[in-house]
Amino acid sequence: MTGRLLPFDFGTGSLAIYLRLSAMAFIDAAILACVVPLLAIYMRHAHGFSAREMSTIYAVGPFAALLAPLLVGQLADRLFSAQKVLAAVNLLRTGALFAGASADSYGEFLIAMTLVFLLQVPSLTLCSAVSFHHLKDARHFGGLRVWGSFGWIVIVWLCSLYLERFPAAEQARQVRGCFYLAAALSLVHAIYALTLPETPPAKGKNPFAVIDALYLLKSRNFLALSLGGFVMSVAVPFYFVLQGLFMVDANGGLGISIAQANRASTLAQSLELFLFPALALLFRKLGTRWVLFLGLAAWPVRFAAFMLKGPAWLVIGAQALHGVNVVFWAASAAVVVDLLAKGDVRASAQGLYAIASSGIGALVGQLAVGQVYELYEHPEGGHDWTSIFAVPFLFTSLGALLFLSLYREPTPVEGTRVEVSPA
Repeated sequence: MTGRLLPFDFGTGSLAIYLRLSAMAFIDAAILACVVPLLAIYMRHAHGFSAREMSTIYAVGPFAALLAPLLVGQLADRLFSAQKVLAAVNLLRTGALFAGASADSYGEFLIAMTLVFLLQVPSLTLCSAVSFHHLKDARHFGGLRVWGSFGWIVIVWLCSLYLERFPAAEQARQVRGCFYLAAALSLVHAIYALTLPETPPAKGKNPFAVIDALYLLKSRNFLALSLGGFVMSVAVPFYFVLQGLFMVDANGGLGISIAQANRASTLAQSLELFLFPALALLFRKLGTRWVLFLGLAAWPVRFAAFMLKGPAWLVIGAQALHGVNVVFWAASAAVVVDLLAKGDVRASAQGLYAIASSGIGALVGQLAVGQVYELYEHPEGGHDWTSIFAVPFLFTSLGALLFLSLYREPTPVEGTRVEVSPA
């Protein structure tokens, strides 16, 4: 069975490989789910960090993303098997997450989170590189990535159930336990990565895959993709940093508990469960241009719901649009980068895109979100949430339209893997 393309293997040619890669996606997303939805609440309500201190901690992530992806991509493209590099990255991430859980001072937490962010983006890009290597058609990436959505939802609900064991006033402090869970899962990821199918380094003419990957900068579509990734990454902090704070804010926000806010955030992944398996079909019917545009356009719609500040069902329900963002943009952009890149520089090409998005774009977003959050803070307490969310609403609206005007449906070029034009 392993040598035939089965109808339920989502393009890997082997059900066993599909299941192994799906488990990888599940674990990698589960690690993030322990930390990302609760990080801002933990820093604000457990440690009492100021808006500027929180913004600084978030900003170190993009700085790390400027350095790590290309270095790790070079290791995976030219020197070591990608699954071994993935194991090393997550072993180091285990220690960083444990240090973050144990940190009591701002300095300790800043150092720990710098290390966590330094390793987070390479883990994600390596998971993508391993997956694409074993896919017969990159457009079937959604069939693997959907298990990341399952992993996120399962862990967020487990963390919420754990937090609900404590009184509402104690829940922020107990988020520390979720960090310990993330460290444990990262250790599992490191061990599991060594069991993944062999993904050997390529034998390209240039020993530096990073240099070979720079040819993508001559592509108008790659530049448009990088612009869209920049817009997406600027928007992400306004969602992940502020949505939890908005939901637990009793003075102008929704005023729900931390556990309820964390559980409500899983609605953001609900739509992914249906869209990921349909990703290959969406590429064929709509083409990459319209799939990617819809992924960006979902951002201003969601921020508009936050600007209204209610009713609660609308604000919480609008989070389902995150599934459109993730599937139609984040996952689809990874697919298009792989399709545009020549085979022996795929990991470095993903790293190059990560610099524009998770690096430069996220840095701008993380620095901006703290400034905007502080700017619209009321002297008597609370925040002007309408004005806060109006900033990313306007930016993402303009960004989506600009991407649509620049990007053109790609055609196959020598050295790339498959045609992505609609049927």
